[in-house]
Amino acid sequence: MDGSSLIADPVLRYIFPMKPDSQFLGRWQRTHDYDIWTMCRPASAPDLTLWEKHGEGVIRVPDNDSVMHIVHGGVPHHIAGLFGYWRTCESDIVWFRVKREQQVHYAMVLGGCPSEYAADTISWICPSCANILSASEIKTGRKGLSRFWAQETPAVERFNASTAERTCSRCAHVHPLAYTFRQPDAAPAPAGDLW
Repeated sequence: MDGSSLIADPVLRYIFPMKPDSQFLGRWQRTHDYDIWTMCRPASAPDLTLWEKHGEGVIRVPDNDSVMHIVHGGVPHHIAGLFGYWRTCESDIVWFRVKREQQVHYAMVLGGCPSEYAADTISWICPSCANILSASEIKTGRKGLSRFWAQETPAVERFNASTAERTCSRCAHVHPLAYTFRQPDAAPAPAGDLW
């Protein structure tokens, strides 16, 4: 047995597949101690825009041609057009956006997690005043990410089924219907507020 069979693929191989039809695009892949999601979209498609909640408001991470941004553990974040809720992860997540010619490559990398990483939270934030409307904690941890995906759809369905839960107690704005993480073959995300 030669030693080369013991070497795993490098993490960067999964981050920016060069071919738009790569099998890795649009799906979470596990490599080493990382979970990696990548997507390649035409530059003419709507941007996948990263938002973060800080204090009593939210900020939009600019859609520059080249972005590498760290969403620090514990910071609620939302990617408009990709998932219709806010996620809070106890691990840092690195967000990449790179425009190359007529394609935009996106990637998220979660990993190298501290042992304190025990849970993720799905929440909804009022698009009018940034008030937290609803939240569900999911016991995930570094090796239980599949629990997050198993509970995502039921959480979205519960939120969508309750107009009371979708109505802000502070300003009475009604949150649009939420949606799950978009798979490559999914219909486009429903129109509505950006976040």
